[in-house]
Amino acid sequence: ERSDMKTIMNKILQFMLNHKVEIIISIFLISIITFTTFYYELPFKSFGDLWSHIASVGELKNPLDQLGDPYFKEGIKDPHYGPYFVFIALLSNLTNINYVILMAVLGIISAVFLYFAVLKTYYTFLPARKKYAIDKFVLMIAVFFMWESFKTSYAGYYSLADIGITALFPHIFATGVFLVGISMIIKLFEYQLSHPSIDKRMFISYISLAFIAAFITLTHVITGVIFFFFLFFHSVFLFCSSGGNKNY
Repeated sequence: ERSDMKTIMNKILQFMLNHKVEIIISIFLISIITFTTFYYELPFKSFGDLWSHIASVGELKNPLDQLGDPYFKEGIKDPHYGPYFVFIALLSNLTNINYVILMAVLGIISAVFLYFAVLKTYYTFLPARKKYAIDKFVLMIAVFFMWESFKTSYAGYYSLADIGITALFPHIFATGVFLVGISMIIKLFEYQLSHPSIDKRMFISYISLAFIAAFITLTHVITGVIFFFFLFFHSVFLFCSSGGNKNY
């Protein structure tokens, strides 16, 4: 048993050494966003959509047959009822943890996930850069430090200065899933160019992309619409590259 434990510990240590840059960046992001969220309480000093999101999750904690509008006793159900908020409400009911705290914790995880999704997409386009650790730091700086504040630009919703607020929003997680989906589309396109007909790998990839598209759209509609555009262009490029091969 000691030998097995030693082997496991060695594997964990080796993994940490092989991914030390990613671990350092993750700890940095978690520390900054945790401070701004739980200590400084930055999200709760804002006047944006956060309060409507909190109200939506609060309503979703009720039995599904008793759901109503999160703001009024009567009216149309709020469009923010997507799978991301349903998951938070369900997790809150199962664990008895305050749903606002869960939103904050998952927001921090979403921000870190966004970084790794950016990294994955970057390596999809430039696989030869994987051996350069400096790229990981440059990407982190580019994503979280070089965007303008959302007070002057929409793009600022992803800057580190503002993500303490927006990490709790569903679009942060949706953007990460979006980037993972884009990486899958690029790899699928490359694979299909060398395979004349649909096989098991392609079928699984298309099913996965369908679920990803549905999840993104239900979580954040605008991000979902953009993802469907990428799927459309993928189909057009594939059709043109294959010379109209009907196997696709």
